[in-house]
Parts: sequence; C-alpha cells; structure tokens
Amino acid sequence: MPGELIAPRSRSWAHREAQAYRRRRREYVAATTAFVAFLQAKLEDIDEIEAFVSGRAKEVRSVEQKLRARERAEPGRDQSFADLPDLIGVRVVVRLESEIAIVAAELHRLLVVDKDADVRDERGREETPGYRGRHFDVRARAGGDLPDLLLTQPAEVQVRTRTADLWASLEHELRYKGGDALPPARSRQFVLAASLLELAERELEDLRAWQLNARPARSAAAPAGGVVPAGPLDESALADLLAARYPAAPSTARRLGWMLELLREMRLDSAAALAALLPSSPDPRILALVEGRATVDTVRMLDDELLLVAPEAYLRANRVVPDERNPHRIRTLQRRQRRLAGG
Repeated sequence: MPGELIAPRSRSWAHREAQAYRRRRREYVAATTAFVAFLQAKLEDIDEIEAFVSGRAKEVRSVEQKLRARERAEPGRDQSFADLPDLIGVRVVVRLESEIAIVAAELHRLLVVDKDADVRDERGREETPGYRGRHFDVRARAGGDLPDLLLTQPAEVQVRTRTADLWASLEHELRYKGGDALPPARSRQFVLAASLLELAERELEDLRAWQLNARPARSAAAPAGGVVPAGPLDESALADLLAARYPAAPSTARRLGWMLELLREMRLDSAAALAALLPSSPDPRILALVEGRATVDTVRMLDDELLLVAPEAYLRANRVVPDERNPHRIRTLQRRQRRLAGG
C-alpha cells in the first residue's frame, strides 16, 4: 500500500546474510586477486604513468555492520549481501592528478563502467582540501580473462594521487580513529597541512606540464617515405624516423634518449641499421595493441615492434639498460611479447 511503513528486518537477517557471504568469501578473495593482477598488468603497459594497484575483499564483520547500518537508514533496501557495492574494493595510486584521467580512460576501455564519479564534485567539501580522486563501479566484459563473478558483482575502484592517498590515511588516523573531535586549533593545523599537500601537488603538476611543453622542437618535416637519414642516430634523427613510421604522439627527449641507449646496446647505431631490422611498414599487430589509446607515443610503438622482430636481443638490452622508473619492466615486456605472439 502507498505510504505503508516497512518494518525493519531483525538483526538475525543481517547476520544470516553475512554468514552467506562468509561461505563465498574465498571466491571474492580470488576474484579480487585476479582483478588486481589484471589491472596492474594493463597499467604497467602505459609508460606515461606510474600506478600501484591494491585491493581487498570486504571482511565478514564489516559486511554485517554495513547491512545493519543500511537497514536502519533505508529499511528493506538490500535483499542480499551481494547488493553491497564495495564487496570488492580496489585502489589505484598514481603520481599526479593528470594521470588519473589516463587510468580512467583505460578503465573505460577495458571494463564495463557503471559509475564514474569525481570525488570533489560528489562531496562538495571545500573545508577538506587535499583529497582528489575518482571512484568507479566496474564489471568485467564477457569473454575476457577475469573471473565470472566480476561479470555481475561490481568492483569499486578508487583512483587517487600519492598525496591524496597520504592525506586520506592521515585524516582517518588523526581525525576519526581516536573517536574525539580535534580541538579547533588542531583542526586548523590539520587543514593547513592538507592544503600544503595540495599546493605541492599542484606545483609538481605545473612542473610536469612545463617539462612536456619545453621539450626541444623537432623539424616539422618528416623524412620522405622510403628515405632513411644518413649518419649515426641521435634524438632528432630517431624522432623523425619514428614520426614517419608510426601514427602516434611524439615522444619526449627523455624517452628518445632512453630508446637510443637500448638501440646502441643492440648495436643499432644508425638509422640504416634500424631500418634494415624493421619491416617496410609496421605489423598490424603493433597497431592493434595500441588502438584507442590516446597516450601512446612513437617510442612505445617502436618498443612493441622490437619485441616482435627481435625479442631475445631486445629483452637482453633491457636487462643491461634497465628502466629505473619501472622495476617491473622485464615482466611487462615478456607479457606483451606473449600477446604479440598470440599466446
């Protein structure tokens, strides 16, 4: 009947649902582990970011407490424990705020996204600076590599920066864990510290943008098709060669210099030597791997092509010239090599 009051369910209802979850929690733990490994592997493939992925399946006690709390707030809303949105929780921590958008684009590319919320817009809490991030509810696509549970049970993904992650953990420790409100003077001190963290991140973001915009300008004229620059490879010659070969964004001077070190380790010291190793045009598998990614640059395209045409020599060069910014690079290259080979 319209307007009829819904009687609250008994505490035993929440307990029974929590016990039902307990019997299946091992399945949720396995799905969480698989999802974290899947997402970490995909994000390691993106050279422009550094991301650390962690996750957890909700504890049984927390499930029961949340069911009881939601029953008090909205009687009769949840029919089972599976209606809770955060049984599988995953956190992605990146360096700067600009990298959050790259992770978001990858989530939309890989998964079914039921929710995509900017936490700042969602909270509207100007009095608590320091936290910036995006929250997603995602599910696996049919026919993929993820456990079947994730086809129907959404995972909650929080993407935040390192400073925001630090701020969130400190807020929990200093403001809430003790159970007592901070005195006014300490509360102002806390907000000041959070503001300083936010300011530091903004300044680092500005420095990053300056670095990208200040990279040396290359000649707008790429070599004519089939013409290979003479002489030894330098950053400018490599940039021109790659720009003529790949439909991708230009690479930074740092990434061009790093690739030059790898090529020299492979004894590919000239444009002619590199051109002789590569086929006349990029393999379609190279283009397929990066299709739809706006962040792919020309060095990444060459990275994949060298894995395809000279995998052993390229892996050996990477062991000699490691990427200090990505300690997992060899593992990532081996995984990409298997994908290129169809394995």
